[in-house]
Amino acid sequence: MPATDSRPVLLATHISVGDSGEVGLILDRAGIAHQTLRLNKNQPLPPVRAHYRGLVSFGGVQSATDDHLDYIAAELRWLEHAIAAGFPVFGICLGAQMVARVLGTTVGPHADGRYAFGWAPVSPVGDDPLGFGGPLIAYHRHGEVFDLPAGATLAATRPGWPNQAFTWGSNVVATQFHPEVNTTLLTHWLDRERPLSDEHHAGAQDIETQLADAPVHMPYVHTWLEAAILKWLGGRD
Repeated sequence: MPATDSRPVLLATHISVGDSGEVGLILDRAGIAHQTLRLNKNQPLPPVRAHYRGLVSFGGVQSATDDHLDYIAAELRWLEHAIAAGFPVFGICLGAQMVARVLGTTVGPHADGRYAFGWAPVSPVGDDPLGFGGPLIAYHRHGEVFDLPAGATLAATRPGWPNQAFTWGSNVVATQFHPEVNTTLLTHWLDRERPLSDEHHAGAQDIETQLADAPVHMPYVHTWLEAAILKWLGGRD
């Protein structure tokens, strides 16, 4: 679409309005309108996709296999039709897992029972379709993973967690990691009564390290995320 496109980007959240983290700020800086929906509070995705520029689907404690949750089942149906119609979709963590599922692949717990929690590097694959430019130390918080969908292009990987990002066609981007995490969101996640439920998992990074390392890693991740979002939206021109 042209630069004068005034249609908003939909931000589909599953816990709170703060789920969008840095994404909303990136869109604000670019002068791109956006509308946040709390799907877990029964705010439905709109039926007319032509009125919107794209959708970012964020993380959550839910599973992409939670068909018993009406709003998860509804989002899966919405994503299936939207992606097939060429509508731009950017999935993050749970959102990426739902995208992978509607593209026909498996989502479930890590085969070795691992849980990712903390900062860890992801590396670009092949000709670097998402423009990482080299390894990126990104934030991770998930126990479920996805197989690579048929027809998708693997964009990033990590030892022990091979599918970290992929593209599908010209309209879909999915990241297993959390590039949207900023100081506000990370503080909201971690500044809680201890221990957090994630802390007991083998390999979990301690909370103090996560908070201390955040200012070092986040600027590089956000620089990549801003470029990736603008390319994703501009790729429909």
